[in-house]
Amino acid sequence: MNGSVSNANNPFSLLSLEPSFLIEAAAVERAFLRTVARLHPDHAGNDPVDDGSVAAVTNARDVLLDAERRAGALLELRGGPGPHADRSLPEGFLEHILELRQTIEDELAQGGAAALARWRTWATNRRAEHVSKVTELFTRSGQDATQLAAIRTELNAWRYTERMIEQLVMTTAQGGG
Repeated sequence: MNGSVSNANNPFSLLSLEPSFLIEAAAVERAFLRTVARLHPDHAGNDPVDDGSVAAVTNARDVLLDAERRAGALLELRGGPGPHADRSLPEGFLEHILELRQTIEDELAQGGAAALARWRTWATNRRAEHVSKVTELFTRSGQDATQLAAIRTELNAWRYTERMIEQLVMTTAQGGG
């Protein structure tokens, strides 16, 4: 691995999984259970198990089960830029997303539940587009700096989509639909 992530912070290493964006949830859960069982005091014997170890393994599972966070961890492992080092967005993306947010707010104010359902579907589909794009970028041969930067740019845009989904969920919870 040529990235800056230590084994202690590497969720793939903590769960003894091969670093990959394409990883099944069931494989993550099996690895998590195997690792937690190994850390259990009955299995660890006289070696005291640090509560931080269990917390780190639990966090590793959470990271790997979340496609966006898993992509960020894999990008870092491959030596790509972190979210604070590179805040790039696709050309015109920010303007588009700001207009879109205004449209969503206007439609939710006018259309209630139907508008909310339509925008939640849009956001879910948009998330799937991000997953598809990141999958394509990770599976291309070679991982040069340009390609790693392209992955970071897509992850930065994906983060905006996730924020929109979170806001739509909050709207639903507040009785907006």
